[in-house]
Amino acid sequence: MPALSHRKTLSLAVLMASGLAAGNAAAQLEEVVVTAQKRSQSLQDIPISITAYDAQDIEAMRLIDAQDLGMVSPSLQMPAYPTSSNNLALFIRGIGNADSVVITKDPTVGVYYDGVYADRSGMLSDLSELERVEVLRGPQGTLYGRNSTAGAINFINAKPTGELGFKQTLGAGNLDSWRSTTHLNLPRVAGFSAKLTGAFSDRDGWVDNSGPNKTPGLEYTDYYKKENEGYRVALRYDGIDKLLVDYSYDYSDMTTGPAYFQYGGPTGGFDGNGLPITDSFRSRLKETRTPVGGGRFAYYLPDTKTKVDGHNLTVSYEINDNLSLKSITGYRNLDDNASQNFSQSFGDAGSLEVYTSTNDDEFSQELQLVGSAERLNYVGGLYYYNENGDQTERQYLDRAVVDQTGIYAFSLPDFTPCYIESVPGLSCSGFPFVNYLPIYLGEYTVKTDIESWAGFGQATWTPNILDDRLSLTGGLRYTDDQRDATRTNDGLPWNSRAPGKSSSDKDKVD
Repeated sequence: MPALSHRKTLSLAVLMASGLAAGNAAAQLEEVVVTAQKRSQSLQDIPISITAYDAQDIEAMRLIDAQDLGMVSPSLQMPAYPTSSNNLALFIRGIGNADSVVITKDPTVGVYYDGVYADRSGMLSDLSELERVEVLRGPQGTLYGRNSTAGAINFINAKPTGELGFKQTLGAGNLDSWRSTTHLNLPRVAGFSAKLTGAFSDRDGWVDNSGPNKTPGLEYTDYYKKENEGYRVALRYDGIDKLLVDYSYDYSDMTTGPAYFQYGGPTGGFDGNGLPITDSFRSRLKETRTPVGGGRFAYYLPDTKTKVDGHNLTVSYEINDNLSLKSITGYRNLDDNASQNFSQSFGDAGSLEVYTSTNDDEFSQELQLVGSAERLNYVGGLYYYNENGDQTERQYLDRAVVDQTGIYAFSLPDFTPCYIESVPGLSCSGFPFVNYLPIYLGEYTVKTDIESWAGFGQATWTPNILDDRLSLTGGLRYTDDQRDATRTNDGLPWNSRAPGKSSSDKDKVD
């Protein structure tokens, strides 16, 4: 019996091993072709840290917008910026720019749409039209027109197929969410092909706004609501041998509700480890308060609205079998109006409201020469970039903080009604909205003008040793950045010395 039992176990093990071998053969990954190094290569052959997703991956993993990449890509974080929910703070390997909406700062993670650089993270949009996404880790200055120290994200859109085709996708979920994407490919005529795409989505907020504006007939916004619509037109011409021309125009309109903040403040004591003791987190305010204006003491916080559009023209010419020339011309515009309130940012005394308006125009021109010899692959490029932007920020306090904090214990515009509490026997309690009257803290405007020229190149040589498993790569880059920035302060209402203007000029060569 023991011998029989042993033979049965052995047979079962052999069958299981055979099944596993068959399963492994069936589960082999298909080859993924990427263009991270400016030429089509298998993902397995690239000696850099890269994560790539093709259209099937994007659909299977249900990646809907750019922020979803941060949930599936190792070492990539893409949190929404607090004062502008449509803007993302990009980090790779912990290196990034937390102030992603500040137009005087460049991101450390480069973002490219079909080779066109997008400086502002608010330009990140829907993923429904993508053929592939590539996330590159580490400095990319010798392969890409705009230098980036942390890494780069390449969004490669699907091109027209030249054959008549139609695809419609519908989806629905909780929070009254729905999504629709439409793709239409038109037949090739006289060398021209075209593709039209439309994407729409809507989702209610997942934290209710129960503020005083929850009144029939008044507009209000729930926290984290989201509404997107986008369009894209792509044209391709391949009627001349060795010449390929791609043009595309895209437009996105994104509307989001504010983020929901929670404030925790120290009690003044310290625990056994010497760390400050924080009280239980102050209850989150389920209301958004901002004056509508006029005589109505009703309050709401406006949505954050972001509009992005861009043009892309790529012309490729194959000089011979081993050498090609490419021109990439791009223009992108960002119009962002963001609103945010930081609930109880002054403790029990009140909250801070921030309004930021940004307009940004970017133009870029890149020339690439990609070639190969017997054991040498090389890339060279020239790059020009110009950005013009202006940004205005206004700040308000939404409650009378003087009674509990002693701050601003003097006359302020639009604020005097609440001082009746400082008179014995009088109170604001009879005026339900009077405590929400705003204190205007001030406004500033920043205007920027950035112009950059660059030359870059990289070469890889594979010596005839070790069965071609050894490669040596080197690269060079030259950049000349010229930056002008002017900031204008209108000052605080009670401080006549605050208004003024400051400017900064900076040249950088590396």
